Amino acid sequence: MTALIAVPFALLACISMNRLGGKTAASIQSVLLTPSVTPGILLAIGLFFVLAAQRLVGTLFGVLVGHVVLAVPVACIVLLPALARFDWNQVQAARSLGADWARAIGGIIVPQLRISLLSATLMAFLTSLDESVISIFIASGRNSTMPKLMFISLRDQIDPTIAAISTLWTAIVVVVVVIAALRQKS
Repeated sequence: MTALIAVPFALLACISMNRLGGKTAASIQSVLLTPSVTPGILLAIGLFFVLAAQRLVGTLFGVLVGHVVLAVPVACIVLLPALARFDWNQVQAARSLGADWARAIGGIIVPQLRISLLSATLMAFLTSLDESVISIFIASGRNSTMPKLMFISLRDQIDPTIAAISTLWTAIVVVVVVIAALRQKS
């Protein structure tokens, strides 16, 4: 769910930064990339207090907010260079022929950036999968994430299940990246 929310948000933010340019784009970029340069423990503590005030600690929505906050900068870092070399004349042509922005994004930008979008989705997914600090502060009960459970399991006992899960996730990501690379070549 993190990737499904973070990547469209990052795409729209990157399109805005690309089209606006100048100080406005730099301001948006600095706000969006702040979570990637903030120490994880400080971000987790801050999110905990914000979500606690809203009574969202321990909820799926709270965990999702925390993971999306971390995944958006990663997706932006992947998508910004792709949009920098994108030919905006095609979008202008579609807009002049009557397409609205949603149709131009869905019909022109997304198909041409599909490899970058796939990469951003995988990176957002991996960011969420790897995040244990925010999960330790925010997740609880049945909304505990796999990284939190793995971290607690490693702390309490030595179990080969953790190594097997990690190997499986790594293999899945490698297979998806190899398939995407082979499809791009053909």
